[in-house]
Amino acid sequence: NSYLSNRIYAYVGYVWIILCHYMFYLACSIDPGVITKNNIDYYTRPNSNPYDNLMFVEEAYCETCDLPKPARSKHCSLCNVCVSTFDHHCIWLNQCVGEGNYRYFLGFLITNTLFFIYGALVIAATLLSEINEKRLFQAKFYNPVTKQEYPATTMMVFNYMATRHVSLVIVLFLALIMGIALYLFTSYHIYLASCGMTTNETYKWESIEYIYDKLQSNYNQFVNSKSTVSSNNEEISNRVSLDDDINVGCISSTQISSD
Repeated sequence: NSYLSNRIYAYVGYVWIILCHYMFYLACSIDPGVITKNNIDYYTRPNSNPYDNLMFVEEAYCETCDLPKPARSKHCSLCNVCVSTFDHHCIWLNQCVGEGNYRYFLGFLITNTLFFIYGALVIAATLLSEINEKRLFQAKFYNPVTKQEYPATTMMVFNYMATRHVSLVIVLFLALIMGIALYLFTSYHIYLASCGMTTNETYKWESIEYIYDKLQSNYNQFVNSKSTVSSNNEEISNRVSLDDDINVGCISSTQISSD
């Protein structure tokens, strides 16, 4: 087996499975940062998250929890609690992701992403090993209908392996799909962490930007309409003054004859 020369890959897989379950347990069991009357002073201490008076204002109050809302916190309607530095409610963890467990949630994403990518590589190496051992790309494929032989192509080799190892090929595609999806999701959260943002705050910023763009558009329309009205008024005023000058400077024939 040229691709899998020893069985260390199997033990590495066991380690990754244990690590994934361990990170899942930590993300599920550790308090995400639930705010209560006993710890509200801690979350509103002077050196805690500052209020920006835009998304988070100091006067904010949670009527459900009957508590003031610290900056960057949010009330979760599913858990019915306020969570410090709230990110989102995760259905896979069955609890919120916040200040207390976000690092373990991110660790859970990273370990699972690497696990699926590693699994896909191991399965691909297993299939490639058989292809290499049997020299399938140098083989001739026989068509039982036409009774002709054809040189191997990539599609022929793939169809051959897919019919012989249906389960492995299905698991390979599942691992690739899940690995890519988790990679994108994990990359997004790593980006948010590097920016010091949460998922909840990105949605709030999108709402603020939408409202700002709407107000800016309305303001521009108002300024343009006001400018148009002002221009029309000025044009009317100029026409009136011009007509006045003409009437003052001209004498009708009746006026001349009367004089």
